[in-house]
Amino acid sequence: MGINQLMLPRGVRHFDWLLLGFIFGLTAIGYGMVYSATLPLGIADRLVMKQVVAGIIGLMGFCLLASVNYQQFPRWVWWFYGGSLGLLGAVLVAGVRIHRTKGWFAWGPVSFQPAELAPVVMVVVLAVHLDRFWQTRHRVMLLWQSALLVLGHVALILLQPDVSGCLVYFPILLTLWFCMGANGWYLFSVLIYVGTVLGIPLAVTLLEPSNSVWLKALQGTARWPTVALGGGVCAMILLGWWVLTRWRVRIPAVYPLSLCGILLAGYCSGIVVQRALKEYQRERLIVFANPDADPLGAGYNLLQAKIAIGSGRLLGRGYLAGTQSRLGFLPAQHTDFIFAVLAEEMGFFRTIGILALIGG
Repeated sequence: MGINQLMLPRGVRHFDWLLLGFIFGLTAIGYGMVYSATLPLGIADRLVMKQVVAGIIGLMGFCLLASVNYQQFPRWVWWFYGGSLGLLGAVLVAGVRIHRTKGWFAWGPVSFQPAELAPVVMVVVLAVHLDRFWQTRHRVMLLWQSALLVLGHVALILLQPDVSGCLVYFPILLTLWFCMGANGWYLFSVLIYVGTVLGIPLAVTLLEPSNSVWLKALQGTARWPTVALGGGVCAMILLGWWVLTRWRVRIPAVYPLSLCGILLAGYCSGIVVQRALKEYQRERLIVFANPDADPLGAGYNLLQAKIAIGSGRLLGRGYLAGTQSRLGFLPAQHTDFIFAVLAEEMGFFRTIGILALIGG
């Protein structure tokens, strides 16, 4: 052991300095891109200073959490969960509405969105809960318990309403189940259920101009076509299972029966979701599948972002030289569409390098 190792504290010697370097590098890049995106708006200095203050606060929080023994988290995890539920509930009462979503606390120039912090808390809560009961990872009850924990956050965020803020919880839950070593059939079942729930509103939205019997079945507005569609799919699954058993392929009956139940549950949930969608949310689904359907309306933002990313090509237009952001074609270019500004000015190769830093 060298003399330098003997003189340095243990925490310093074992600290992940490479990770800290990545954080500082990405933060500096972020400041630069915010400055570039807001320079045409005349608010670059003010917004960059705001980001610097936020970065200092974040660094203080980083140092505080790094100095705490993470093994103490299980003692406080339910306080974290309760606090996150409290914030998500309080913002529905005392929050301000921005872009049709009541999800922010605002104090003068400072604003805070609890839905941004809640997923981080949920990762810690689920990690502690699943680690505590990992020996029973093959039991359905453990998965139901963790799903109900997630549902508490999702329900409150949907009341804002912020549908996009809820989508992040599904990969979090599925990833933690996978890392825990949950039964593969359970993971597959969740994928099927969520895919059905999300697929029905998308299919209904895309088929909306037509008036076919299948569209009415997906909407749940026609009784017998709706029953026929759900029953037909289940009948095909059971028929396929019967054929495989005739070919001496051994598949326990619980699997096709469970799959039928999952599909029916997803089908019913999907109908409920598609009926609850607002008109602007349907527009987002349409432009997600086909931005050219409304190039001057709901699809404008996405098309302009694609133009900006494509115009960067391999090496980019250069820092402060992006035409899409300079000429004001990109909406919300310093927030939602900051990646388009980055890709236009830095190009493909440097953008891939920055994404590699994030992944590192």
